[in-house]
Amino acid sequence: MKIPTIFYMNNCKIIQELYKKDIPAMERYAISVGNGKIIYIALKNPFSFSYYEKIVCDALYSIWQYQRYEMLTKERKQESVIITPTQVLACMSGKKNIRMRQGNSEKEEKLIEIMENLSHADLAIMWEEEMKDRHIEGVSPVIAGKMLPIQRIDGTKKFKLDLKRTLPLYEYASTIHQMIRIPERMLYCGPKILEDGMRISPLRLSNTDEVIQLKHILLQRIEMLRNEKNGFHNRSIRYYYPSHKTSGKMDGIFSLMNIKEENYNSASAWSNKKQALHKQIRKILDYYCAIGYLESYKDVGEIEGHIRRKGIIGIDIVGEIKNPDEI
Repeated sequence: MKIPTIFYMNNCKIIQELYKKDIPAMERYAISVGNGKIIYIALKNPFSFSYYEKIVCDALYSIWQYQRYEMLTKERKQESVIITPTQVLACMSGKKNIRMRQGNSEKEEKLIEIMENLSHADLAIMWEEEMKDRHIEGVSPVIAGKMLPIQRIDGTKKFKLDLKRTLPLYEYASTIHQMIRIPERMLYCGPKILEDGMRISPLRLSNTDEVIQLKHILLQRIEMLRNEKNGFHNRSIRYYYPSHKTSGKMDGIFSLMNIKEENYNSASAWSNKKQALHKQIRKILDYYCAIGYLESYKDVGEIEGHIRRKGIIGIDIVGEIKNPDEI
């Protein structure tokens, strides 16, 4: 199966609530979507949903969208496709020829567990008020179904992806134009020849779960900034700081990745971890600057004159952001 050349990121408020908060099951949970409007979601059963799970869902939707387009445009009779965890990982990383260890791969088993759990998760979105506010007609005020239209094939590590069924969260986000569309090469970060003939070396970072999440978080934030229609202007990306909304909670991209200070035995171990992640972030951003996607960025720790190890605070995006389709 071919890996799609376009990756879709769901950026709607519902999916953000799911990976940032624990939402109770069997209740109408209210979510504010701006302009004083409220929508409701309901979960049949509680389920784990981290930012990593969100990336898995984005990848499966990207595959679903590509395969569905192929089915409709080429008039194929095939209404489902067989997918593997390796193909999902290839889509998540942008690396078409990615391989997982033979035998018991921890990464493979993790993906299988996530895909199985989300294939059983039921979600309903009740958004009639928002529909009226946006003057949307011809669609249902309730969108419901399984989080992922997949089913594991008994006795195998493969799944059947149903192209007839939609993904509720993605049907909703697409309808209100809250999907981010990026070329897969922005995730792959391979070698590139610029117009002046200069050769840009590929990004040399292994596709660990952490690196994959960092790429997705950075691209999501950068694309939100680039698209002026979002009305998003915060160029600061901070790593780990006390939440302004919830007492006792930490926010920032490390917290989003479930990387927290309390999980480390000493201050030096935590400091080393932050430093390692910061170096990876800088390598990713250096690559995006080199290919002309970003004009520049600033290390906030250096700007504020902190001691290097204590100055791992975050970065600021600086200057122009180009359309990745034109790079």
